[in-house]
Amino acid sequence: MRINYDGVRASVRSGNASLDAFLTRPVRQESGAFNDASDDDRAFWGLYGVVPLAQGGALGIDAYYLGLKHEDAHFGDATGTEERHSIGTRVWGRPKPWDFDFEALGQFGTFDGQAIRAWTIASSSGVRLGDAVTAPRVGLKANIASGDRDASDGTLSTFNPLFPRNSYFSEASLVSPSNFYDAQPLVQFFPSADTTITVAADAFFRYAAEDAVYAPGGPVIPGGVGGSGLVGTTGSVQFEWEIGFHTSFSASFVHLWAGDVVREAGGDDVDYAAASLAFRF
Repeated sequence: MRINYDGVRASVRSGNASLDAFLTRPVRQESGAFNDASDDDRAFWGLYGVVPLAQGGALGIDAYYLGLKHEDAHFGDATGTEERHSIGTRVWGRPKPWDFDFEALGQFGTFDGQAIRAWTIASSSGVRLGDAVTAPRVGLKANIASGDRDASDGTLSTFNPLFPRNSYFSEASLVSPSNFYDAQPLVQFFPSADTTITVAADAFFRYAAEDAVYAPGGPVIPGGVGGSGLVGTTGSVQFEWEIGFHTSFSASFVHLWAGDVVREAGGDDVDYAAASLAFRF
């Protein structure tokens, strides 16, 4: 999570099943030191339940409700108070050699006098090609999230990912999971028990041409600009090494081949590279 929260949480555990209830305000990030404070414009609350259905993580299900109130939200050209409720479920498992993680989520509420009706479906699945620790894994991520096709119909259909892990698609974090669909095949190699190399490609499309293309900081291509279709295709390589119990190293390279949507909006290809060394204590 790339954001902090001030709040309270209550948890109940029964075996491997759990239920969490929380009420928070996200923390407003300020420049300087020791001066961050709760964001009075936003409140975030919810319930999250996890129920394993088989031993060893072979099958499980999550169910959750998330509530958000944001008094200064922005969608397209509109600004107003957003009160959004999200209800979803996730089914996951690792029946060797397979693994899968499927999630569906619906959203309702109000924004600036409009009704909210939005949704998303996300999936990640894969298979290990052998029983050895070093056996490679072949996987596929496929996702879709709704966008708003008509800004004047009184309904906002843009999916709000709330507080997403922006590196879900790649470490470059070029796009946000709103008004899109994509397919990402990948191959993972495990030279040793503590190293992972991931090679992936991702084709990212705009769902509704009338809605924006969104990045983690907000809209980057307005609705109606660039048309519908391919936003871009990325190729990426990531190396992860758990050096020890407290120390890890990662490096990644991502190249975006700009699609028609980006080029018609005046954009171009992107190269991104990063390396990091982390020490946890």
